[in-house]
Amino acid sequence: MDDVSLLVVIYSYLIYLSIYLYQINFWFRYMSGVTETMGLNDLYGFIDPQLTHEGSKFDDIQAYVSFL
Repeated sequence: MDDVSLLVVIYSYLIYLSIYLYQINFWFRYMSGVTETMGLNDLYGFIDPQLTHEGSKFDDIQAYVSFL
């Protein structure tokens, strides 16, 4: 493969990658808006990892999870 065709392949791959990343970015922005509209602070309503840490009290964790 000569240098020009290699550059074309690399350039095509970079274009494909940028389109793919744009779609992922758009999806996350959309889902972030949906979850905020639903009143959930975390994306998709996942549990905060800080809350389930060893230092947290079981009652606090249970109250948070039941709130979701």
